[in-house]
Parts: sequence; C-alpha cells; structure tokens
Amino acid sequence: MKYPNLDARIAETYVAGSNVTNKNAMYDSYIRAFRWASDRIASNPNGGVIGFITNGGWIEGNAAAGMRQALADEFDSIYVLDLRGDARTQGELRKQEGGNVFESGSRAKVCMTFLVKRPHPQPLSINGEGEVSPCAAISQAKYAATPSTSPHTPASLAAGTPSTSPHTPASLTAGTPSPLSKKERGKGDADSLRSSENKPNLEFLIVKSNPVNAAKAELAKKFRKEPTPYEDIAWQLLRNRKICNTKWRRQQLIGGYIADFYCPELALILEIDGAVHNTPEAIAYDECRTYFFNSKNINVIRVKNDDCNAEWLTSIIQQYKSAYLNTPLSSSPIGTDTFSPSPIGRGGDVSRQADRGGEVKKCRIYYTSVADYMTREQKLDYLTTNISIASQKIDWQQLTPDEHGDWLNKRVGGDYDTYPRMGDKKDKTGEADKVFCDIYSQGLNTARGVWCYNFSSKSLKDNIRSCINFYNEQRVLFANKEISDIPRDPTKISWARALENLFIKNREICEDDGCYTQSVYRPYVKSNCYYAKDLNEMIYLLPSIFPFSIMRQAGNNDNRDVNRVICVSGPSGKKDFSSLMTDRLPCLDMIEKGQCFPLYVYKTEDNSSKQKKQRALFEGGDAAEHSAASCDRTSGITDWIFDYVNKKYNSVASSPS
Repeated sequence: MKYPNLDARIAETYVAGSNVTNKNAMYDSYIRAFRWASDRIASNPNGGVIGFITNGGWIEGNAAAGMRQALADEFDSIYVLDLRGDARTQGELRKQEGGNVFESGSRAKVCMTFLVKRPHPQPLSINGEGEVSPCAAISQAKYAATPSTSPHTPASLAAGTPSTSPHTPASLTAGTPSPLSKKERGKGDADSLRSSENKPNLEFLIVKSNPVNAAKAELAKKFRKEPTPYEDIAWQLLRNRKICNTKWRRQQLIGGYIADFYCPELALILEIDGAVHNTPEAIAYDECRTYFFNSKNINVIRVKNDDCNAEWLTSIIQQYKSAYLNTPLSSSPIGTDTFSPSPIGRGGDVSRQADRGGEVKKCRIYYTSVADYMTREQKLDYLTTNISIASQKIDWQQLTPDEHGDWLNKRVGGDYDTYPRMGDKKDKTGEADKVFCDIYSQGLNTARGVWCYNFSSKSLKDNIRSCINFYNEQRVLFANKEISDIPRDPTKISWARALENLFIKNREICEDDGCYTQSVYRPYVKSNCYYAKDLNEMIYLLPSIFPFSIMRQAGNNDNRDVNRVICVSGPSGKKDFSSLMTDRLPCLDMIEKGQCFPLYVYKTEDNSSKQKKQRALFEGGDAAEHSAASCDRTSGITDWIFDYVNKKYNSVASSPS
C-alpha cells in the first residue's frame, strides 16, 4: 500500500535526519503510524498525548536517528518503556532479553512510547482598557459555563452581541482582537492591579467555588509565613519592584496550584526548585503543573536553589521581559545564544530553558527498561502493577541526545570523524577518492539460500535443476495465459522481486555448470554455492571482486587465489562490530549486513566502464559473455591511502601487485 503524502512527510523529517544508505526501514507501518499521529496532534491547539506499543528497533537503530531527532523537536516530553524480548539475539544476550510480551507473535523487542505535546500558543487575553490581563485563566473561569467558539471568546461575543463584562474589550465584542502597541504592552498591569474596579478577584473566581481550593488558599498563606530559605532570598530580591520594575506575588494560588512567585503583568511564574524536584514523581507532577499554566497562557521558569541570586534572576527576567515587549503577537518565540524565553500568551515551555549558563534544554526524554531474564508473565505483572508513568516503582532515567540523535549506545566521539574512511559510495564532500577502497560490496544475497546453498555438491545441483525446471515450466504457462498469477509454492521455488521481474518478462533461465563454487555462508562455515545472476537476488558489485569468468576457471575445487576481502559489520546490524577476512565468496550475512573491502579489483569488458558508478544489478551480459570476458586485475586499495600512510607514519607502503 502506498501513502505518497505520508511517505513524503517521512522523507522530509525522519529520513532527512539520517545518514545511512538503506533507509527502507523508515517506511515500516509502525513508523508511518508515528508520523501520521505526530502530524495530527500538531494541528490540535490543545496538544495531547500519543501512546504506542511497537517494535522497539527505532530506539537504537542508526537508520532511525532522524526519527529520534524529529520526535525530540516536535514533542515536549517523551517516555519510553522498553519491554525487550528481542528473539533475534543469541546466547546469553538472548536469555537476558527474556520473554516477549506477545510470545511468538513478535520476534522484535517491544516498547511502549508516550509522546507529550503541550497546548498550542493562544492569543493574549486583554482587559477593558486594552492592557495585558493579570491572568488569562480569569476569562475562561468566568465564562466556563457558557459555550464558546473560541477558548477566550464567550458565545455572546462570537455571535456579535455586546457584552456587559467590564473585562471585555470592544475589539473582542466585534470578534477580532486588535494587537497591542509596544507602548501599551510595556505599560503592563501595574495600574489595573491597583484598581479594584479592573482587578479580577482571583480567589473569588477560583477558590470560593471549590472547597479543595479553599484549603489550598490556607496552605498558600502558611507558605508565605514559612518560606524555605531560598524562597525567602528570592522574595527579598523580587519584592517592591526591585528587579526590572516588575510586580510579583508570592505563593499565588492559580487553578488549584500554588505558584512560588507570580508576575501578573508578564503572566510569568518563577519556581524555586530544590533537590526534591529531581525525583521522577516530582518531575511528572511539575510537568502537569506547567501544562496547566501554559494552557492558561502563563509561562513558567524553574530556577534551582543554587541559582537563586540577584544576578541570575535579573538576567532571566530582564531577557524574558524584553522578549515579551519587543515580540509582535503574530510572530514566533525569539531566541538568543544565552536564553530563549517564549513571549507571553503562547503557552511556551520556558520551564525547560532556564538552566545555569543559559543552556537551552529541549524535549525531556525519559527511558526505563525491564530487568534482565524476566519472563513474559513477569513483564505483564510489572505493567499491571505500574499502571501510570508517574508510578514510584518505575526508575525513569532522563536521556540526553547527542549531536547524532543517539539516545542509547551513543556512537564513539572524539576524533573518530577525522579517521580515513574505508569507503564512501555516496560522497557529499567532493573527496570521494580519499578512502581506503573505492570499490566495495555487500556479500551475496541469494534470497533463496535453501536452493542456492548446500554442503553437498550433488544435493545443490539437484535443487538448482529442480528450481530452474519449475520456473521455466510455469513461465511458459504464464506467457501463454494458462495461469494468471505467479505460482507461489515454497517447496518448488523461493520468489523475490528480481526473479518475479524475470518471470513476468518471460526470461528463460538455464543452468550453468561453471557457476558452482564455494562460499562462506556464515562465519567459519564454508558451503557449496550457486553463484549466478539469474538465481541470485542481489549480486551488488561482487562481479568486480569475484568475477564470473575467473570463478568459472577456478571451479568448485579452489577459488582461494581469486581475491581476499575484509568484511566488517554493517551499520544496520544488531550485533557488536566485528571484522573477518576471507578468500571465498562471502554471503550477505557472513557478518551481519556486512561490507566487503577487496584486496584486488577486476576490470572486465562488461563492468570496467560502470564500476565507478557502482553498477546496478542485472547490468552486463549473461554467463557466456562472462566466460569470454578478459579480466584486468588491479589493486583494490587506493593510491591515496598509501600516500596518507607513508606521510603519517614515515613508512614505505606499496600497492599489492
């Protein structure tokens, strides 16, 4: 099934941020679900939460680096619960993975993911004189019982009926809020707060209507009388408009939450946080508080106890106020190199941006994994016990992505990128020749190993003949329209895309006795192999490394002198990096998804003009043409690497003959 619009979104987000060659995995159905849901919630002004139970490969896979970066950019918080159970691992590692929660229904590891998106920015709420309202929550609380077409517009105003509320500007009555001038925005609420006529009664609207909040009001009074040492320091610095001429209230009750310090004219909250706020439970609770405040057009800055000093408080308030006063309502939040406050009324998450030194923090990413060796039943019991991400029994670890988009198992840093490259098929720097080998290839991908490999030479030939005979018989029937579809009998043949194309094109396949050779099927496992383009799904650049004509001359007895290749693990492999050298034709998974770097490169008549372009599958002639082709063997190691080594180590390395 094709989804052109959805796949285009994946290409410009998830795929664009990844530098791996094979990106097909990024169009998996569950990846598409992530992209579709993310786009849908992005258009929801109220934000929301996305929850998925999926394959967990995206957490660590190199191909998914762009996806991880996109998720971190698009969401405010991410929670990943790794249930493990990867059945594609081996040995002790397989035992540690434990049982899969879906039993035999999945061989891949399973994870639960929760993506949290805060509400969209909302327009500024203004009072009757066109000034910034002390609290955007007031208008919503006042008209909570009245249906409305806008979060800030009562139904009577939406219909064009004049409102008698003293807090409703004429512009809202007309249905189109007018932007405030810089002078008006700078004026703030200093005057309106001193006037009982224009001052909304916060406690009347919120506290008196709710006994629980009334109790919170008493608690707030107690906190004012008994502040923590750092709250007392902050209050002495903030009171009487000492910082930036801004008016602050302490221990202010807003919607059932008690804010440490609240500035009505900026609709800004300062929270002074001690170590108690670092626990997973406290972090989850603070997330809820900030989510609520943002939904009411109030931003939050969290300040650690150690940062509670005049210099730091003045810096962040001054920069925030400057951004608020100088940013038009229609523009996006501005940012600086040191601090990136979000203008008032946009629901921005300033709480994650006010770290010491001006370090701007982005999405909060939390990860936890079930213990080793847990059975399926134990994992299900774990989920039953911990029904909330705020559970005290879940040991959340906050992850910090690196510049590559890695969350776990971060790739090597330091001067790694300065090392000479083994090879680069898609060079984007203009330095394609500055590599160890300019011609290299993956191993042989037959896509039908049960037919093309066998320890017995006789059994291999019997299987190949049976497979070819069945193919040709059905090909003729299909061409004569005696059958209407490809016969998919796994006991007769194994189909894949390339062979299906030959079938549809009515291409005959003939057995070639010269194509029987030896191959390394798995590490240290030598097997007989049928090496022929027609029955091998992907041969990549192997004809330049193990050419058909030379392999035919060597025959099935001994082809060890044809070439030697160093095979290294591919970037998409799940196992630790490793390397092996072999003098036989390597299989695709001799080392998982490996690349093979040859000692020699063969230039034959059918491939010499195209091997620099990384020739595609099915180019060149058939077996007979390969047999007649002449071969010219050259070094597979570039001249550049010899010059590099000689200069760097003062050695005298020479190219192999």
